[in-house]
Amino acid sequence: AKILRPMHSLGYTNLSMLMTTSKYILDHVGAIRVDEMAIVMQGFAQEGIRAPPSGSEEDTLSASIRRPSPALGLLEYEAASYRVDALMQAAALKLSTVAKLEEVSLEKIVQLFNLMARLGMKAKPSNGGFLLSACARILQNLDTLGAEQIKSILQSCAMMELALT
Repeated sequence: AKILRPMHSLGYTNLSMLMTTSKYILDHVGAIRVDEMAIVMQGFAQEGIRAPPSGSEEDTLSASIRRPSPALGLLEYEAASYRVDALMQAAALKLSTVAKLEEVSLEKIVQLFNLMARLGMKAKPSNGGFLLSACARILQNLDTLGAEQIKSILQSCAMMELALT
C-alpha cells in the first residue's frame, strides 16, 4: 500500500501489480490495516474490476461480464474479480462489529461502504456483520452527514441489495 498509494493518486495502477499486492494482503490480513486494503480496492475499481455477480447460477463470469478493456482477457478479469471479492470479505470480517468500527472514522466507513458497493458487494451472510455494523454506526451519526453523503449511502444500500427495515 505504501507504494500503491502514490501511484494510485497519480492515476496509475496496473492489474498485475494489484493482483500481487492483494495476494500479499490476503496472506497477511491480520497485519494489514483496512485503509491499506481500501487503497488496493480503489485500484481495482479504477481498473473497472467488480466482484463476481452473486446468485444461484454458478456459471463463470463470462455470461454477465463487461470487461473494462478488450485487451483484458476473460481469465484475467475473472481472477481479478474473485480477488476483489476476497478483499472485500477480508475487510468486512475485520470490521464486522460496531466495536471494531469505532476505531475507524465515520468518513472512512462511508467511503469504504460506498467503495464496496461500487465493486459489487452484495448483502449476504458472510458480510452481513460488517454491513449491519456499518449501517448502525452511520445511523447513529446521521445528523453529522450531509445530504450528498446520505444520498450516496442510500444508493450504495440499493446497489448491495441491502434492505434496511
